[in-house]
Amino acid sequence: MAKKKVDQYQVFISHSTKDKWIAQQLDQLLQTRGVATFRDDRDIEGGAKIPEEIREQLHRSKELLVLWTPQAIESKWVSMEVAMAFGLNLHLVAIRYLTTVESLPPCMLNLQAPELTERDVKKYVEDAAARARQYRGG
Repeated sequence: MAKKKVDQYQVFISHSTKDKWIAQQLDQLLQTRGVATFRDDRDIEGGAKIPEEIREQLHRSKELLVLWTPQAIESKWVSMEVAMAFGLNLHLVAIRYLTTVESLPPCMLNLQAPELTERDVKKYVEDAAARARQYRGG
């Protein structure tokens, strides 16, 4: 996949592999609204050094969207991505599915964490699109 422009508002979508279908739907909604995204299962080429690519893409991103599910709670990759994004001071958003707010990583406990509902997802996508437009100066 072609490298994305460095200076754009990119949302890094963090998810468990077991939740790939839901992540793809969120990704499609964001892209439909003109928001650039990174998703590891789509954007990391075969043979790439995964931790280094994750680190590079987090540095390019302005926001981390974590799909917080029971599978994500158990994922070492999701935990690593959240910790790295927090360390980089990215805008953090968790969309919860079958989980409680109390189950979120400590760095996300004081943030809004909407549920995976049509209304909440629509609002998140609208808000992310507004942040991307503002970043572009439009």
